Amino acid sequence: MVDRLLRLKLYLSLLENEGDLQCNLTDPQWLIVADLCTLFKPFTITQKLQEGEAYVTISLVSYMV
Repeated sequence: MVDRLLRLKLYLSLLENEGDLQCNLTDPQWLIVADLCTLFKPFTITQKLQEGEAYVTISLVSYMV
């Protein structure tokens, strides 16, 4: 969700400038979102590895922790 929000940052700014968007994030809030994206990246990778249905994933838990 955070990654998608960062992808949409430019478009949200354009909507705000045109007056179609009433509320947008401030620059410090955008920095927090970018930091959260960096923080959540390892968890995202771990989740993707654990979602496999065609192979055993329980053996990856100790490796991921």
